[in-house]
Amino acid sequence: SKYGLWAFTTDYPNFVDRRRGKSGDGIWLHGRDKPLLEKPDSNGCIALENQDLIKVSRYIRLQATPLIVVDKIVWASRSVIMDEEREVRQFIEAWRQAWESREVDRYMSFYSPNFQSSWHDYSQWKEKKRRLAQRYRHIRVRLGNVQLYRQDGLITAIFTQEYMSDSFRSTGLKVIYLTRSHQKLQIY
Repeated sequence: SKYGLWAFTTDYPNFVDRRRGKSGDGIWLHGRDKPLLEKPDSNGCIALENQDLIKVSRYIRLQATPLIVVDKIVWASRSVIMDEEREVRQFIEAWRQAWESREVDRYMSFYSPNFQSSWHDYSQWKEKKRRLAQRYRHIRVRLGNVQLYRQDGLITAIFTQEYMSDSFRSTGLKVIYLTRSHQKLQIY
């Protein structure tokens, strides 16, 4: 009864949340079998009345729908949004081309010196990519269904990625976080 009709799990705290010192887990978007009180007992979740959750659920797609919680929405003009989207898409395409070129220094120029993956910092990532560029004669990367979200100075890009080389192939969902440093986009 605590979760109403159903619940959607979230990725909180995601990679960036953890880097920003946020903690906790089990934050869900869920319904309620009883009316919401002024101060709901949801243990930090985002709770909606069941009928509202039904309406919202029509727009939720697994691993594709952002859940952004803010105190205030700041709207931008359509032209500003389109200009930024064009810039980010061009950045991602140039990053993809640099990756395929196997020119490690050019590829790494897209990364922030503060870059961190789950297992590598900037220098470890660069060394890993250098070894792979030497091992493979060709690398092909295809991206699809690129979705972009911006919040708190960070742009999140979520897309499907197909990677192919001489002896390795993988397909999956890729998430990269972009920041601006001196008016330049970089992979965080």
